[in-house]
Amino acid sequence: MSTKLLGRRHIATRGLALAAVWVTTLTAPAGVSADEQDIPNAAAVSVLKATRFCFSASAQVTGILIPRNETAVRPERPGLKVAEILAEPGQSVTAGQALARLTRPEGGTTQVSSPVAGLVSRSSAEIGAVASGKGEALFNIVTGNEFDLVGQVPSGDLAKLAVGQAAKVMAVGPVKWTARSG
Repeated sequence: MSTKLLGRRHIATRGLALAAVWVTTLTAPAGVSADEQDIPNAAAVSVLKATRFCFSASAQVTGILIPRNETAVRPERPGLKVAEILAEPGQSVTAGQALARLTRPEGGTTQVSSPVAGLVSRSSAEIGAVASGKGEALFNIVTGNEFDLVGQVPSGDLAKLAVGQAAKVMAVGPVKWTARSG
């Protein structure tokens, strides 16, 4: 297109806009402000106060939680007796935290500490019982509080779930887990 034709269109557009403003000015009643004019075709407007609202995005799942990694904790040597229990099942522990105090046959005490951070899932420790380095573990620790959920999900709830999605599972206590495939 030539610049001459574009220039004419531009002038025509400006002329139409100027005419519309001029007609509006002539048709407005004299001595009445725009706020005071009665506009019969005005749209009705409703104003509502915004509020926060929570909705349920939960899914009912039936299944079992299986520890992803579990560490068995036993004393290093046999013949020690449990003198004091310092950690209970369901308790979170840190690496190096004392789980139980044991007495030696020759006298004195030692302690059994958690080799990893995690959740105490089981304990066979009983005060006065003999702890063995080869028998049943005194404590089982779920490393990093990580579990896999093996369960059944209703087909209507499948769309609510995604791989890698964080979720809260209500079991013995709240456990945070991340969904993964496979």
